[in-house]
Amino acid sequence: MKSYVMRGIGFSCIALLLFSFGCKGLLSKSGGQTITVTGHVIDKTSGQPVDNAVVRTVSPPPEIDEVTDSTGAFTLKLKIDSTVSYKIEAQKEGYYVYTTTVLAVPGRNVNLPDLMLQTQDSTSTTGSGGTTNSNRTSGYAASIVLSSVSNNTIVVKESGGNESSELDFVVQDSSGIPVDLNHTATINFKFGSAPGGGETLNPLQARTNENGEAVTTLTSGTKAGVVQVVAQATVNGKIIRSKPVPISIDSGLPDQSHFTLAAKQYNIPFPDVGKTYQFTSYAGDKYGNVVTQGVSVYFTTNGGYIEGSATTGTDGSASVNLTDGNPYPPNGIASIIAATADENFNTVSDTVKVIFSEGPIITVSPTSFNIPNGGGQVFNYTVMDNKGFPMAQGTSVKVKVEGQNIKTAGDIGPAITDVAPDFSNINGLTKFSFSINDSQPDSVVSVPVVITIESNGPNGSAKVKFSGTSN
Repeated sequence: MKSYVMRGIGFSCIALLLFSFGCKGLLSKSGGQTITVTGHVIDKTSGQPVDNAVVRTVSPPPEIDEVTDSTGAFTLKLKIDSTVSYKIEAQKEGYYVYTTTVLAVPGRNVNLPDLMLQTQDSTSTTGSGGTTNSNRTSGYAASIVLSSVSNNTIVVKESGGNESSELDFVVQDSSGIPVDLNHTATINFKFGSAPGGGETLNPLQARTNENGEAVTTLTSGTKAGVVQVVAQATVNGKIIRSKPVPISIDSGLPDQSHFTLAAKQYNIPFPDVGKTYQFTSYAGDKYGNVVTQGVSVYFTTNGGYIEGSATTGTDGSASVNLTDGNPYPPNGIASIIAATADENFNTVSDTVKVIFSEGPIITVSPTSFNIPNGGGQVFNYTVMDNKGFPMAQGTSVKVKVEGQNIKTAGDIGPAITDVAPDFSNINGLTKFSFSINDSQPDSVVSVPVVITIESNGPNGSAKVKFSGTSN
């Protein structure tokens, strides 16, 4: 299989190039660059956009600010050369300040959840994607609730997708009011459960801000699975904690030992010009998990022509169609190859072989006969193309015997099924036999017997007719 792949000197490069596109830039690293953080500022009570609100980065410096337009939209342009956690505020006269954080990663733009501003005459205290304080003074921390999570699903480290998720917790007093700056609490973040692939939480500890918020960021490791994140604090000698927050870590990049190509049909009638046949690759990562969605897989063939590439879905599969037509493959057996790349940029591939079967040829022995009184005769026949290949699935083969007092048994209507992937049952699909017997042995009259063997199906039609006698 590998020797076939390497015969095309550019094949691995093409596969790797397609793979890199499918993985959204996984194969390139970038230095300092500008990313955009976009979003909308919304009035929490009315649900309407807030224009002329100021959205600014509080830390790290330098401060960058932007004013929302009539739709409440804003765009912040951040110049970064490494992953940075930014604290962002939204504010306008008559509203409480809204604070959130965002993890900025080089090469990855961010679209924030709506920033919900609360009017200062309202007592409501929590918002979607962040929090705002009301004009009520809080008590001591009594509970921890999840305010927002940026991604419920992330991918295995360095597999081309989003590797992190920001979790925003709100600490509330016994009345459900976010704690103020006079009642701040220190929140510790920990895993309830994790796959054990080097997942991290950063920070592991945070002090609540003026909105009662404490934020941490989960970053995936090298294993897929479900992570549970718990926020916990000790207040006046009492432990309070959040409910575990489950986040799924999807799997990584393809692995050679977990990569398979399969055909929907292994016997393709030729020429059936324009008809298509499906081929599907199935990819798992080195841990045996389904690969990341969106990985590009390259396909090629030496028989007919095939769609060049497809991307993996949620089940790790990628499907393309081969169209029947020229060229006819060498010796009638076509090789179809699927290839992608692993985490070390090595080619991952698999090959399947399919038959390109041509028109049917029927042979039979004997073609002349005289069945004695009370006797019988066995006939052996084949239905195959000029290279000995069986007919494609959907072919009907029928034996018709015409004559008086004749009993027939055997393969008079054999089922033609698809060949196995290793072509191990070709003879069983090409070689058949049947017998005829004199059913009235007391008769002394010689009668004619006519036998017709006919094949019809995707490969075309063929018929053999011969005759003899029965005494």
